[in-house]
Amino acid sequence: MLSLVPVKEERGAAKILYEWLRVRSTEDDPYTNISHRVLPTWQQHLRFVHSEPFRLWVLIANNHAPRNYLGYIYGSERNEIGIYLGKDHRGQGIGTRALELFISEHKPLPALPSRRRGCWLANINPANEPSIRMFERLGFKRIPQVTYALQGG
Repeated sequence: MLSLVPVKEERGAAKILYEWLRVRSTEDDPYTNISHRVLPTWQQHLRFVHSEPFRLWVLIANNHAPRNYLGYIYGSERNEIGIYLGKDHRGQGIGTRALELFISEHKPLPALPSRRRGCWLANINPANEPSIRMFERLGFKRIPQVTYALQGG
C-alpha cells in the first residue's frame, strides 16, 4: 500500500531528499532528472527545502512495516509535475500507482494566459522511455515543445 506524505510534515524529509539528490547527481542514465547534475551543499539544500519551492511536494511511502520512502512527486505553481523513484523501485508499477494517487488527490491550478496551462505538464528526458510510457498510460499527451539551456548565461 502506498501513501503520499507531504515533505513539510515528515521530520527526516530533508535528509532523505538529500541522499536521493546525491545519488542523482552521480547517475548518468536516461532515468535521471535532467536538471540535477551538481550536488548542492547541505546548507543550500536545507534552504531550498525550507523555502517550500513547490505547491505540492510529497514523499512516496510504502506503508508496510517498517515504513520506507521510495521516491517523491512534486507539483509546481506552473502545474509542472515531476516524479523521482529510487533505482531499486523502478519498473514495478510504483510510479504509476503513486502518480494515479497524486492526480486523484491534487488538481492542477486553473489556466493563466502566458503563465500556466490548466493541466498537469511533465518534462521528461527523451531517452527515458519507461517514464514516457508511464505518463502516456495515465493519459498525458505529447505537446510540441523543445527546451534549451544556456550554460553560464
